[in-house]
Amino acid sequence: MADHWTLENMPDQTGKVVIVTGATHGLGYEVAKGFAAKNATLILAVRNMTLGQERIAEFCQINPNGRFEVMSLQLDDLTSVRQFAEEFQRKYQRLDILVNNAGIMAVPFGKTKDGFEMHIGVNYLGHFALTGLLLPLIKQTPGARVIAVASEAEKYGNIESLLADFDYEKRYERWMAYGHSKLAQLMFAYELNRRFQQHGYQAQAMGAHPGFARTNLRVSVMPTERNLFHRYLNAFFELISQRQELGALPLLYAAAAPEAQGGEYYGVSRFQMWGYPAKNRSSRRSHDEQVAKRLWEKSEAVTGVRFAF
Repeated sequence: MADHWTLENMPDQTGKVVIVTGATHGLGYEVAKGFAAKNATLILAVRNMTLGQERIAEFCQINPNGRFEVMSLQLDDLTSVRQFAEEFQRKYQRLDILVNNAGIMAVPFGKTKDGFEMHIGVNYLGHFALTGLLLPLIKQTPGARVIAVASEAEKYGNIESLLADFDYEKRYERWMAYGHSKLAQLMFAYELNRRFQQHGYQAQAMGAHPGFARTNLRVSVMPTERNLFHRYLNAFFELISQRQELGALPLLYAAAAPEAQGGEYYGVSRFQMWGYPAKNRSSRRSHDEQVAKRLWEKSEAVTGVRFAF
């Protein structure tokens, strides 16, 4: 890995088909812009189609010969996830890179259209279902990659606690719910990579996180903090965070660098908070294979999406 890996180190992506969820803002926008500049066939999977079209217009300025498409995806609605997967498979015969990026952070308690708590439904179960529904194309595309966009918040997630109270009937704490969802997403990537290996597929799955990046997701949380200390703390965090362009680099590295490996976790070089892409270590909990299998079984059961290996 280069000491200061940047977009200039990213190989040309001509011929590769790439999906980025949540591609209109923040990290997803930066990742999509990187792939647009490198000649990928890029699909922006977004909630806001109008804004998605505006982003494509921007990308066409960067790369007039690029191939870009915007498609509707509502991760809080499994019907929308199924419709997206069906439409994509009608249009494309391969899927080289799936970046499961879209997400919410520390929102008040709410439920998705399918009755899941919002964090676990949007950040994790929506992406779990999307990946499973697109698995036929992933399996048949040599060297395909699935990227789970995690967070250092995974370190205070606990899947045992989540499975014991999956519907949050006992207690809801929004930061803990966010941590659970990010740990779930990372454990899914590790388990998916193990299953790829067990079945002899060339595909790889891995996790990536942006470090302490300044994005719209972080900024949107600040006004919702009722605790004055937390509001000041968040304001301080914004001052010391790095630009979202830098935060996107580990995601791009995991998705496109030839030397990136399945089952690894890529973040930043300085204290897992700042810097350029580097291999990082995730929590011990994230490597618990027995809990990962239980989470997988629960996820298949509640989504109705079974991975056809």
